[in-house]
Amino acid sequence: MAAAAVPGSERQSSLRAARTHHVAPPAGGCRRRLPSSLLSQLNAGHAIVGREQQQSQMESGSGRRRFRRSPPPDGDRFRRQRGHGGGTDLISDLPDEMLLLVLAGLSCIRTTVRTDLLSRRWRGLWTSLAHTGLVFHDVAPTTVKAALARFAASPPASVSTVDIRLPSPCDCPKQVNALLRDAMVFSPTELVVILLESFTECPFMDIELPCFRGTTSIELDAAFMRIKPTPMAEFTALERLSLKGNIDNLGAVLDRCPCLRVLAVAFRLVDSALVESALAWIQVMRHRLTVSLLDISIPRKDIINAAGFASLVHAAARISPQEFIFSNYNQHINGVRNIINAHLPWFHRATSVVLSLHNICFTRLPEQNFSTLEMLSLSACSIINLPTLITRCPRLRVLKVIAGKSTRNITIRSTSLQELDVRAFMECSSIDIVTPVLKQLKLGVRANTELSMSISTPMVENISFQRSEAFWLT
Repeated sequence: MAAAAVPGSERQSSLRAARTHHVAPPAGGCRRRLPSSLLSQLNAGHAIVGREQQQSQMESGSGRRRFRRSPPPDGDRFRRQRGHGGGTDLISDLPDEMLLLVLAGLSCIRTTVRTDLLSRRWRGLWTSLAHTGLVFHDVAPTTVKAALARFAASPPASVSTVDIRLPSPCDCPKQVNALLRDAMVFSPTELVVILLESFTECPFMDIELPCFRGTTSIELDAAFMRIKPTPMAEFTALERLSLKGNIDNLGAVLDRCPCLRVLAVAFRLVDSALVESALAWIQVMRHRLTVSLLDISIPRKDIINAAGFASLVHAAARISPQEFIFSNYNQHINGVRNIINAHLPWFHRATSVVLSLHNICFTRLPEQNFSTLEMLSLSACSIINLPTLITRCPRLRVLKVIAGKSTRNITIRSTSLQELDVRAFMECSSIDIVTPVLKQLKLGVRANTELSMSISTPMVENISFQRSEAFWLT
């Protein structure tokens, strides 16, 4: 629900144009419709202006609340001129309450701010809105900073949300730090600041998280840049925290959040030793903390051995996040692949597990069932006994497998699976699938003419099958 903004060189269209459900578009822009409910309020408001002039003497002492009409600028010169639609600018003649209805119906802050270009009559009026949320998606940092400064000059009673999602590129992290400090002035209930993952690591500056004392929820996605808390800052009201990036010292952040209840964390390009130290902090707080997401991405330079991998993956299992993502790079030592045999730990609370682990072979499975697991994705790694693992996941609905190079026989049997995506790089000799409630099946295999296939999927709706002999098809 949005009205188009008109550049300063053009004039506002007439109220007659608005009654046809159109507001004059900007040059090179498109028309946008105003809803009928808003138009009826605008028309009623314009009629009220006329009645107000006739009844002002009668109501002056009654105490009844009347619409306030701000004086037109420059001797009413602007609203009498012809605008883009060829009519008189009657919309600017409406009282502030009616103009605020128009602004409240706009779809985003950026469009609302552009009403400053209409005329001096509209200038700064948008800052009077009792915004419950300030949302800036794909807006340049300089524009966001200017808008926050205008709001800070005449702040609304309360701001529930400040949501900033920056486009790429921008001069980060300096601009991000400035925006975080500006947002701190509003003490929002919820803060969201997200950078696109195209932002690269900046070794010279850090993203500093200032103290938001009244904020109960913070989501900061710094892409691959380093996140550091402001020294001595304490988040006294914070209950939900989501941090994604090169997190320097998670323990220092958690130590300053006495009310924290839910944590989502993604370690990007963080050395495994620092990740394990952070997991130890989370483990200490496990009695009062729910980990909704644990995402670990081991950097390429971090060569991890079997003991280090086992220690890290079992530390993650003790936390047992609701969603677990673990990935590494294809590592070679002196040109030789570093194959690690490992035990797959038990994630007793996980609903989603994504493992993209090069050169990892899980040779042993836990004896317990993954009773809450609904989505499992395996790539680059291999599991010696995948059919047994599937039988221990009674609620599994989605399974994605890029079979390891040692896999020649694919066997999938599940009474709960609804989506199955299996790809095999090496030559496959047999496929055996029994999934009575499966709805979507994707198969991609490399096989010769002797491939044996047995597939039972009576409820399937979509099937995709790719087979190659000499090369892999994606």
